[in-house]
Amino acid sequence: MNKTEAMKLKKRESTVIFLLILVNIVLFYFLMGKVYLRIDCTQGKKYSISQPTVDLLKKVDNKLVINYYYEKRCKEAQGISQVIQYVDDMLQEYEAKGNGMVDYRREELSFENQNHLEKIAEIEKLGVKKVALSQSEGTESKSTLGFSGIVLTYKGKTSSIGVIFSDAKFEYMLDVEISKLLGLNNGRVGILVSSHEKTLDKDFRYLYQYVTNEYSDAEVIYSPGAIPEDISTLLLVGGETFSEFDMYKLDQFMMNGGKMLMLANGVKLNFQNPYGPPASVTENQVINMLAAYGITINHDLVGDNESYNPVMQRGSIFAERMRYPMWVKVIAENINRKNPIVDEFNEVNMFWPSSITISDELKDKVQPLLKTTNKSWSMAEDFKIDVDSYKYPVQEGKSQYLLACAYEGALKSFFKDRDAPTPPEGTELKGGKISEGNGKLVVIANEDFISNDFLNREDEIYLILNSLDWLTKDGSLIKIRNKGKFSRPLNKVNNLSMLNLYKNLIITFTTVIIPLGFIAAAIGVFTSRRRFRKVLEEQFAEDSEQPQAEETEKVEEEQNGEE
Repeated sequence: MNKTEAMKLKKRESTVIFLLILVNIVLFYFLMGKVYLRIDCTQGKKYSISQPTVDLLKKVDNKLVINYYYEKRCKEAQGISQVIQYVDDMLQEYEAKGNGMVDYRREELSFENQNHLEKIAEIEKLGVKKVALSQSEGTESKSTLGFSGIVLTYKGKTSSIGVIFSDAKFEYMLDVEISKLLGLNNGRVGILVSSHEKTLDKDFRYLYQYVTNEYSDAEVIYSPGAIPEDISTLLLVGGETFSEFDMYKLDQFMMNGGKMLMLANGVKLNFQNPYGPPASVTENQVINMLAAYGITINHDLVGDNESYNPVMQRGSIFAERMRYPMWVKVIAENINRKNPIVDEFNEVNMFWPSSITISDELKDKVQPLLKTTNKSWSMAEDFKIDVDSYKYPVQEGKSQYLLACAYEGALKSFFKDRDAPTPPEGTELKGGKISEGNGKLVVIANEDFISNDFLNREDEIYLILNSLDWLTKDGSLIKIRNKGKFSRPLNKVNNLSMLNLYKNLIITFTTVIIPLGFIAAAIGVFTSRRRFRKVLEEQFAEDSEQPQAEETEKVEEEQNGEE
């Protein structure tokens, strides 16, 4: 090996050593927090933005400014500092995934700073709201004002989330506001309850609260004839009191591309009159209209011998859990995992449901949502709803029944072969009759599960809200809302093995891999230097031996000449 080769070797080894040291430094800083790193171990990935959010941000084609404002003292309030950190982390992800179109700004303001008061007044006008907060100081607690809210600006338009003191459904609420700014909302929701005995205020008050909490611009409608033009989706419960003109307006609403969530019982229960029949067939024109479309709510009651909710019946001494197959529990294997409305549900409870039959024309187009087990049965007459009738399985269950379904596509008008009815006095019909159109439907053959007596479980609430999302939008936000179903803190993760894996990997890198890397680099330097020194010594030895050999050869030649 000559000097040139030795120098090349030394240069190559120095480069390798430098790169090794650089990699170890980068790894060290990465794992020690100098690089932004978050590992979301929660079920449902609550602390990461969802793919639908990423898809939504791809539609932003101009600068979207997200301003997050909070009062300084909020960071001192119990539980709120964590929310502020969560919101800040999430909005950083929005900016990172926004393809340069999202500009996130965080601003801490204080009532005690005179320079901030003008700004606070400005954001109040934009929708950020002051809230009374409770703060503990030793054994005493005092109330103070604070705020935590977001203002969004896009193409000269503004929107806001006025109050953020919880991380629940934050991503969903933010995406709804972004959708509004992008013009992606498809109209408003109308709520219509039509029944001889039930009212929205008295019987479905909780339903109204849940819906209006999610759809703040939802409007109560008192008759199909009064549906405003900007209502695109109708939540309809019952329908027993509709006139012929009401039915015509409802039908034409559907023919014009309307969307409807329909909840109705095929059988009317009678709990008020102990001397009358326990149940009777419902006279409901909306059910007749749906049948004309190809989706029939049957006039029956369905019971399930395999999956049901028991009833607690009080005796003279103690309470007894009684089997009651009329309270059907729809279990996971009978929930359609291919439809976003229900794909993440574990169970849904139905109370005295009816069955649904699909026409041959729509059989392959309707999406089933909820079914009973194959140990079910139905009653179309001689109805028995008392608990004592079901102490023992007196009915043999051999069938499976459809309880809820969804459909989008062509519909034939209920009035296709009928004349339009005469409008009430003072009312006029606008436009001609439409005999065929495209509509969107979710039909649930039960209305009791959303009454005040039963609407208290998350899955039943989400069934309604997800159905409305699927109807009003494209269903993309459903998965974001469903993240709230799995909101669990990091110390309550089910999959602890994965959490331990991440922890062990970090510990291994910081305590083993990185130190070994530095040791390897040191050994490499030492070895390289030894090799280089050896090469030089060998080279010097060769150089010194060569003159000596030449001198020896010269002397030998001179001696030979003398001889």
